[in-house]
Amino acid sequence: MLALIIATPTLALAEETSEERLWTLRRDRLNLHQTLAIGALGGMALTGITGAMLTPDARGGYSGGLTGVHVASALSTAILYGSAATLALTAPQVAEPSAQEPGYDSSYWHKSLSWVHAAGLGSTLTLGALTLANQPSLSGAHRAAAITTTLLMTLSGGLLVFEF
Repeated sequence: MLALIIATPTLALAEETSEERLWTLRRDRLNLHQTLAIGALGGMALTGITGAMLTPDARGGYSGGLTGVHVASALSTAILYGSAATLALTAPQVAEPSAQEPGYDSSYWHKSLSWVHAAGLGSTLTLGALTLANQPSLSGAHRAAAITTTLLMTLSGGLLVFEF
């Protein structure tokens, strides 16, 4: 009888183990989120560089031989970005957020900016597809959306890296 009691974990121990597993899952997802987001930011830079090298031609298309590279880079960036966002959104909440002291909360601003740069990425991709579909007059708006989105994503990540 004594051996049975010692070998049986208590309910509190089982809950701790479950909570520890959730913390581990959260940490792993957010670490991978960070890695993929940095990859997406690098993809944005590559896409921006190849986009800047494109020049409109007389037919309303683009020359320079980089259109395919630009589109492939944009799609790869969107996949990296979407994967990073999915990991962040599905990371388990282990505990209720504690009441913060009044003042600056980098995590709050990081999450808030993420919705803005997500909308910016959607706009950038949409405007890029329209520009590619023979509406070159939208290229300026596409470029402005791309630059703004890249800067917002850089700021969002920087809020967590640097202490202000």
